[in-house]
Amino acid sequence: MRYLAASVVAMMLSSCAAPERVRDAEPLYFSGRVVDQQTLLPIEGAFVIASYAERVPGGDVNATRCVKTLGMHTASDGEYRFPVDRPDNLSPMAISAIRFGYRSGGARRIDATRGELLLVRQDRGRPVFQYGQGGEAFCVEAATTAAAAAGMRFLEIQRDEMVEYGADNAQVRGIEVMLRLLRNIDARTPG
Repeated sequence: MRYLAASVVAMMLSSCAAPERVRDAEPLYFSGRVVDQQTLLPIEGAFVIASYAERVPGGDVNATRCVKTLGMHTASDGEYRFPVDRPDNLSPMAISAIRFGYRSGGARRIDATRGELLLVRQDRGRPVFQYGQGGEAFCVEAATTAAAAAGMRFLEIQRDEMVEYGADNAQVRGIEVMLRLLRNIDARTPG
């Protein structure tokens, strides 16, 4: 068994769903829904994470760092909605969904303003450990542990499913190391 990570982050935000403005005076939101890839029915109880980043000054013009994560569980309609801090495709930069018993199936565009995060039912006999887009939950450069809390929740769900479905111990330990680093953000020495 192996752990797979797919990077659909920028594609999801730039082509799958677009920020919506409720009214000119109100903030922008990024929204969509989580569905079962085979049935196209909404998935209730999926945990959706949004990763917010900023450009790193100097150096590579494409360098970014995660500054916070936000998360929410979907209701029966599978809907999610996150605020857009800045209309720069970095805030949020990535959106992923996870639900116990499912793996990532990617994303698809519904129309110019809506998108879907697709999840596939996990095959207990041949599980595939593919969750999220590939790193948005690991927001180790966040300023506080609280700013990384949604990422920790995503990784906890991932770890629990990997244990349940018999993932290799080294893979599970890797998730535990990431969780430990995120839990200790507040304890690190500044600067």
